[in-house]
Amino acid sequence: MTQTIQELLAKSSATSQPTRYVDTVEAYDNWAEVYDTDGNFLQRLDTIEMQTLLPNIINLIDNQFKPTPNSPPHPIILDLGCGTGRNTMSLLSALYTANRADRFSVVGLDASRGMLEVARTAVGEYVKKTAAMSDTPASAVELGILDLLQPDLRLPGSLCAERAAGVISTLVLEHIPLERFFAAAAGLIRTGGYLLVTNMHAEMGRRSQAGVYGCLWGEDSAYELLS
Repeated sequence: MTQTIQELLAKSSATSQPTRYVDTVEAYDNWAEVYDTDGNFLQRLDTIEMQTLLPNIINLIDNQFKPTPNSPPHPIILDLGCGTGRNTMSLLSALYTANRADRFSVVGLDASRGMLEVARTAVGEYVKKTAAMSDTPASAVELGILDLLQPDLRLPGSLCAERAAGVISTLVLEHIPLERFFAAAAGLIRTGGYLLVTNMHAEMGRRSQAGVYGCLWGEDSAYELLS
């Protein structure tokens, strides 16, 4: 006997476990172990687009902050909301491909300790593998905790001494009030630096398809890169 969709949903609802609501950080702590392997289409789309966007922002930052006798030896590029290190590793790869791995250092920050544990393992293995394949010095990498929703933002020592020359932040914006996110980002970036943000497209919640929207900010201007 054929069952209607309504009957199937009612049966599923009756046998399923009750819904438990948790905050964002706890949710990502629980999600961390399978975050990169659960077939999330949005992450895959973001990764594809970053293959073009990361080389672009690296070129912009490199042109903006040419080395001088008084400049910091290794300007920082920050992955804000780095999660499991997916784009941290993509950034390291893009720097290596552009022959700028020894020019910049990379910092990854996230609010979830569970995600950072995965990131430390993945990024550590990536750095070892890259070092074994080349004599070119790799970018220095630092990973740490930063929760943009906390009133007191405790920055790692590297960012206290020197703000980032560029910041990338992918698929984070939906979790943070806009005023809070951009105020924090402004406080993390040096004058003249660049901010690259990707986020779910506004239509994602209104249609049965997903997309990524990204913008690059620099020199008080905004340039639409994706739509």
